[in-house]
Amino acid sequence: MNIRTLPLYVTARACPAAAMLTIAVVVEKRFGALVYGEFSTIFSFSLSASAFFFGWIVQAISRFSNGTDDFLHSTPQAFSVSWVFSSVAVTVTALIVSLFTQYWTLAPLVATAVCCQGLHLIAIAIHQTRFKSTVYFALEAFRSACICFCSIGVGMLLNRGLEGLVLGFSAGMLVDAIFALLSIRNYRLVGKCDLGKIKINIKEIFGYGWAISIWLSLSLAIPFIDRSVLRGLGGGVLMGRYAFEYDIVFRAFTFILLPVTISSQPAIFKAHAEGNLAKISGLLKAAILAQMSLGIGFAAVLYLLIFFLLPLKDVFLNVDPAVFLVLCVSALFWQMALVSHKLMECEKKILLMVKIFAASYFILGLCPAVLLFEYFGLPGFAAGNAAGGAGYCLIAFGFSKKIKFGIRGNFSGV
Repeated sequence: MNIRTLPLYVTARACPAAAMLTIAVVVEKRFGALVYGEFSTIFSFSLSASAFFFGWIVQAISRFSNGTDDFLHSTPQAFSVSWVFSSVAVTVTALIVSLFTQYWTLAPLVATAVCCQGLHLIAIAIHQTRFKSTVYFALEAFRSACICFCSIGVGMLLNRGLEGLVLGFSAGMLVDAIFALLSIRNYRLVGKCDLGKIKINIKEIFGYGWAISIWLSLSLAIPFIDRSVLRGLGGGVLMGRYAFEYDIVFRAFTFILLPVTISSQPAIFKAHAEGNLAKISGLLKAAILAQMSLGIGFAAVLYLLIFFLLPLKDVFLNVDPAVFLVLCVSALFWQMALVSHKLMECEKKILLMVKIFAASYFILGLCPAVLLFEYFGLPGFAAGNAAGGAGYCLIAFGFSKKIKFGIRGNFSGV
């Protein structure tokens, strides 16, 4: 990301945050906390499922679309065939899941949204790898607008609560997918091809991307898992309240802090390629300090806005101050987590990242969250989430330190 694309990037990041905040406020006010909680759970599940089923294709596009292994030029059909395979897997999974849930009527809509999101991810990955930043950012902004207007519009029009919202969400994703498909129509994703070569390429694509797909799906599944557990502990209304507060804080923090991760990533990868460990350490420290400074300052501004300035205009959000503060800490840690594992990402130790994530979230985060909820309610549950994020950062930095010593030893032995 450079200075010329920075305004586009900020706009693209602002659109999803603004869209989800708008959906959160409007749906919570119109349909109540329970409906919003259920809708946000399905929305989070859809994002996680799309990362699980299609993330391996997206990562492979970045890896195999430049240099000597340019599949996007030689056999672009490998990516479209991979999408078809994953879409079939999504459909079969949705049919099976529908047999064991009360929301079985929504399964086709969710499956449609997941497949459309997968197509969107593939399209923006293609534009990104071909350095078409304007198209990439435009599609991201368009997707946010589609989700926001269609979810709220269809939900309000039909006035059928969860069903109307999910129908609108799926319709919005379908419209976005059509435009995403049109934007990549010149890349020969459909046409005559060498089936034998495509089969070999798909195996190579899957072998590279499956571990990253698991990590991405797990990270996006945090809201879904949290809300499913909380629903069992305290009921749907309490879960909806937590989902509303969580989305307000985490969406806002993502908009403010994620640019630090994105902007520092190319420099870290470049320093790693050059074997400059001192520069890597400096970049990681600078990114963490920037996120901490921005996070603390932004939390203070957001606190004043929600609890002091908006009430002056008779705008009251159903946010508990204690939950808000703990969620700010949690959001900060989980954004820092994206920086803390950069050295492992450079070394392609994705399975190690998955193991650290599972241990941090489930053992250090979710289990304490359940215990703390019994004594402190929602602030305690949020504290468990924060503990998981802090644990991931500390463990990731610990392993990165060992990796760094190993790299230094390799260079010294050359």
